Amino acid sequence: MHELSNDFLPLLYIMRHGPSEANARHLIISTPEQGDVAYGLTAQGRDQVTCQVDAFKRQNAFDVPGEIHCSTFLRARDTASIASNILGWPVVGVTSALRERFFGDLDQQDDTHYAPVWAQDELDPSHTQWQVESVVQVRDRVLSFLTVLEAAFHGQPTLLVTHGDTASICLAALRHKNLGQHRSVAALATAEIQPCTP
Repeated sequence: MHELSNDFLPLLYIMRHGPSEANARHLIISTPEQGDVAYGLTAQGRDQVTCQVDAFKRQNAFDVPGEIHCSTFLRARDTASIASNILGWPVVGVTSALRERFFGDLDQQDDTHYAPVWAQDELDPSHTQWQVESVVQVRDRVLSFLTVLEAAFHGQPTLLVTHGDTASICLAALRHKNLGQHRSVAALATAEIQPCTP
């Protein structure tokens, strides 16, 4: 797997979308057919994203304007739009590479079904039980996308707006942590922003 450069990584940030209608209804929504068109941010989600991005802006003084890339899912696009307005950074990419992890047979079921998937992740990050997208598959699609971003990098800060498992798997990979333990070593709260360096 390609190692990202020490010039690119310190300016790379990842954000989990804010609380969404799917979160409020305790539903797993992981297909583009559902997620791209519905289950956007709740009013609380919009408020939480606004607060978190405001704090991020206050804590960081960037020398040049940045850019935002986000998942195709509505909840991520809503989050990216708010972040763009606050930071003054354009959303330059909406990509399936940052989409939600696909949860297979568990899609549209209640979110208590996440826990067994995560338990199985710890035993085998390449598992596809319940037809879920494996941790390894998520890692590979995100890191392939980051390699493309790095090739176009010109010193600008970059914010990735994505989903819980996609974010935690990405961070675990970039920080060289145990991929199977992505939830315990790198999970983000809703609307949380983290640098991609350790």
